[in-house]
Amino acid sequence: MEPIPNGKDRQGNPKVKQEIVIHCVAMPGTSMEAKLGDEAAVPAAGDRVRVILKAKGFGDWIEARKAHRKGKLNVGDQLTLATRWAQQYDQDGNPKGSKIKTQAEADAVPRNVTIGFYGPISLSEGTDVGWIEAAEQAYRDYQASERHQRAIPIGEMDDFGDEFGDDDGVPF
Repeated sequence: MEPIPNGKDRQGNPKVKQEIVIHCVAMPGTSMEAKLGDEAAVPAAGDRVRVILKAKGFGDWIEARKAHRKGKLNVGDQLTLATRWAQQYDQDGNPKGSKIKTQAEADAVPRNVTIGFYGPISLSEGTDVGWIEAAEQAYRDYQASERHQRAIPIGEMDDFGDEFGDDDGVPF
């Protein structure tokens, strides 16, 4: 996690953003909208989604994790969250205005204003073997993708020349 500047606190000291990205598989009954760019939709069961928690949401995650198996997570654990209210923030990250309690109020906030959405977060052990297996497969796919992105391509064997052979460039 890299510190991201986020204004100053009341004493004038620099503040930084804290966030965590949680990779998830949407389950049946998911009703929270996911957004990528300008496209937004409720994900279908089995879709992979990312939950990004910042500030208070990040703090709520920490508390939920402490209460769940003493902080130990397993692939296949179930994350449940709901949105109950929202809050606007000024450029220094301080709350601005009163709590937002309806979707219409949230939609009326100008696009360039930071808004946080809050509600209960809980973790529980997964119980459905099929969904645990889906989460494990998504995890394996994600790990493979990460390894692929970090891989360094190796050129053609002819590019090695004398390094692996004698002076004629032919391997031993």
